[in-house]
Amino acid sequence: MYRWYERAGQCYAFLADVPSKSSFSESRWFTRGWTLQELIAPPTVVFVDENWNDLGTKVTLQRDISRRTNISPGLLAGNVGDASIAQKMSWAAGRQTTRAEDTAYCLMGLFGVNMPLLYGEGERAFLRLQEEIIKISDDHSILAWQSRDNRGGLLATGPAAFAESGDIVVRYPPVSDDRSLTINSRGAHLNIPFIGLLQTGVGLGLLNCTKIGSGNGVVGVFLLDRHLNMNRLERTRTWEFAVIDISKIGPSQRPVRRICAKLGRLEYTWSRRSVKPATSLEEGDYDDSQIPDLLSVLSGYSGMRNDDKTRASLLQLASLGDGDGVCRYLASGIMSADLRDDKGRTALMHAAESGHMGVVWLLLARSDVSPGAKDNAGMTALSLAARKDRRDVVNALMARSDMQQHLVDGFGRTLLSHAAQAGQESLVEYLLLTGTFEPDAQDLEGRRVIQYAFRGGHVEVMKLLIETDRVDIYEKVDGQDLLGWAVGGEHSDIVARLLERDVDLERKTKKHDSTLLLDGDLQHQPGPHRHIEVFNRFGITPLLIAVQNGSISIVAALLEKGANIEAENKAGQRSLALAAIHGNGAMVRLLLDKGADIDAKDNEGFTALNTATMCRRPEIVELLLDRGANIEAANARGRAPLVIASNRGLESTVRLLLAKGAEIDAGHKTDYTALAGAIDGLHPEVVQLLLDNGADAGKLLASTGMTLRDPAGQGFDMDDDKVRARYERVVALLEGIGYGLEYWSSKLKRGKRKKSSRAVENAPLETK
Repeated sequence: MYRWYERAGQCYAFLADVPSKSSFSESRWFTRGWTLQELIAPPTVVFVDENWNDLGTKVTLQRDISRRTNISPGLLAGNVGDASIAQKMSWAAGRQTTRAEDTAYCLMGLFGVNMPLLYGEGERAFLRLQEEIIKISDDHSILAWQSRDNRGGLLATGPAAFAESGDIVVRYPPVSDDRSLTINSRGAHLNIPFIGLLQTGVGLGLLNCTKIGSGNGVVGVFLLDRHLNMNRLERTRTWEFAVIDISKIGPSQRPVRRICAKLGRLEYTWSRRSVKPATSLEEGDYDDSQIPDLLSVLSGYSGMRNDDKTRASLLQLASLGDGDGVCRYLASGIMSADLRDDKGRTALMHAAESGHMGVVWLLLARSDVSPGAKDNAGMTALSLAARKDRRDVVNALMARSDMQQHLVDGFGRTLLSHAAQAGQESLVEYLLLTGTFEPDAQDLEGRRVIQYAFRGGHVEVMKLLIETDRVDIYEKVDGQDLLGWAVGGEHSDIVARLLERDVDLERKTKKHDSTLLLDGDLQHQPGPHRHIEVFNRFGITPLLIAVQNGSISIVAALLEKGANIEAENKAGQRSLALAAIHGNGAMVRLLLDKGADIDAKDNEGFTALNTATMCRRPEIVELLLDRGANIEAANARGRAPLVIASNRGLESTVRLLLAKGAEIDAGHKTDYTALAGAIDGLHPEVVQLLLDNGADAGKLLASTGMTLRDPAGQGFDMDDDKVRARYERVVALLEGIGYGLEYWSSKLKRGKRKKSSRAVENAPLETK
């Protein structure tokens, strides 16, 4: 219809409710939506009253029409193309249509757009109209509306919102070189100067339009960055817009940004307190009462200062999270926002480390704040926030497109690395979920994320990293592979996770392990014979570590995965021997059930039974004997379990071995019997027990006589009353059977005359 009117030579407007020219302006014709195009489009419009009397033309009645419609005489004269979108919308502000959709449809011709007529869509038609207009125009005044009806988001819900926008026109020169305005499924996109106002995410977007007569004034609409990441903003305080003198605002305070603004879905909300940033305020509440004052401060820009007092004030306010104070300092323009303290830290770093996301947002709204700035230690705002588990800050900053290049600091460390070192479990989990960071990434020094977690002692963080299955399974932590570390720390869940992967179960670690070294010289001991537990760099497999730690479930899991049950450490000790050393009966049973060699020997010839006897583990001795261990197995020095137990004074173990059939006078390779061992250890109870069970004293070697004649020379402390008492009891027992000191003195002298000392030492003595 608009084109039809536009091409008509002359149109007539019949005003049926106008009896005379005096009531011309009161006609309902000026209140109807469809009649606007009848007024604007034709080059000539002739108005007639109810009696078809000529009232005049659009030109002759120009002044009356202008007063009634707020359309300037110049535009009425045919220069409609010079009008801004806001002005055109204002002409329709007071007009009504019978159907809601026609509010939009009647304006299509005026704006030169065409779209399907979908009766039934209601107010959505006006949103569609604006979207179509935006497709063909870069006139920002389409956003310069004021209404408490905020359902349209960045767009107005009807022409009435433009009632006060009749004096809003396109600005020259533009506030931004790129004046494009586009719409997609995410929202409206435009490049405009943006000023941060409140730490709750409220700012002012400066449109490329101005108010007639405002000089350097620029129209600014209030925008809310709900999530404080500048990714998607929405219109707030829709009942007003501001007109700011741009010449009084420093360039750093109004950087041009690519804004994405949310479009509405006609979900109605009247309340002016219906929005909030998700990070800090109660639902539906933010305080915007300071905005008028802040706008006044903005208009008072007077240049920057850089003195110590100013610097300290800004940094302190940022650290304390005083967004209002920071905003006033920054709005006044008296300083650069990137000032540093003696540690090289900026206000942004202080705010980020302290978790004040609102202040961080305010600072990043400026162009004189460097997001990737590093302090004297090379830390950025992001890395400081990660160290302190400021998840809201990290989340918001990571989402910003202008922060992507700053996700790695000057040392090549990622946020994940810093969070892992600080043990920030929830943040590490979040960062891993984002998929932004590689769990196995190395920094410039070659350190990986899991190593930082280990250095901080953060096992739970290590678990999270390992569960990604993207960490090198042979990564070294504390000198050992991850599997060895997990086994050693008894982290069964981590072991299970690692075993799901293709892992070499026989890799040996250089980790210090507690390996039992057995003292081979059992012949002359000054007291109870002790094993020596020392730390050596012995190669040890995960299975041996798990056995040593007593981790039944881990051992079972390793064996299930095919771990070598007969793997040895560098002392030749196998898993069964280590289980015996630690007296772990359940472990011994498990290993035997899984096929462990019960009589396997280590480098010193000790079987598991020898070892259990040596380590005073009678319950393990009995278990091994019941499972078929060789009771006469001798070590490299020819000592069988009975000899070892006798020499160490283990009376209960001696009884057990005798009951199980141990040969009482067996000397094996050296003829060193159990009785000799008991005498050399000065254990009278065991000597008595052996004699009672038929031990033959005639098989004693000459070396035993040396212990009796010179106990001090053999290492015994004869000044110790208990040692002396034991010695006297042993001597008394031997004298009772004819093998006392006098006997040994004569035999030793005779031996010197007849044989060499070596022969005497190893020859059996004559019976009395």
